[in-house]
Amino acid sequence: MDDSIAILIDCWESTAVENKQRNANILDFINQSSFIKTVVLASYHTYPEYNTDIVWYKNHAELFNSHNTPRKIQHLNLVYSHHPTTPFFLGKRLPLNKTESSILNFVNSKKFQIAMHWTWELEYYLTLNPNIKNVFLLGGSWSACVTDRPLGLLTLLEIENINILTQILCISDLTKPLQLPLQEPWKLKHNNIYYYETNI
Repeated sequence: MDDSIAILIDCWESTAVENKQRNANILDFINQSSFIKTVVLASYHTYPEYNTDIVWYKNHAELFNSHNTPRKIQHLNLVYSHHPTTPFFLGKRLPLNKTESSILNFVNSKKFQIAMHWTWELEYYLTLNPNIKNVFLLGGSWSACVTDRPLGLLTLLEIENINILTQILCISDLTKPLQLPLQEPWKLKHNNIYYYETNI
């Protein structure tokens, strides 16, 4: 399989057994998949984590705000850092969440780990790594966050020259039971991996 990137969307701390199992499955899948070269933590509404020295956020600062970063990207990072996934939506304060500790503290020296929240960050990273052809969407909630977030399915469909995939043991849905098998245009590839047909 071509070089791949895995995006972990909203793997929040939860007491639900199924979410803990999903997160364990995600880490197993990443560790066992040599084709996954980069892992992106896309944890929204977890802003107290953003300015920490945890590997995800440390690598974000180094990539998007170093002296070697193009000025355009530095400027975008500066603007977005003032309201990173704002805690307000339509005038209402959103609940504060926290990335599950097993995900937040995960380190695998064979993978490049980085936090991202916005489309422009992913597009810039892909220009630096043109060998990456596949993007895996993992996390929860499938029908909301994994679909609608700035790094979710609907946005990825607008990015050219990538294949969108998922692994069904690494996704969940908080609002309703996850409907399996995934429906069209998702197609089973192998070993619980599905691909979005229009992108392959």
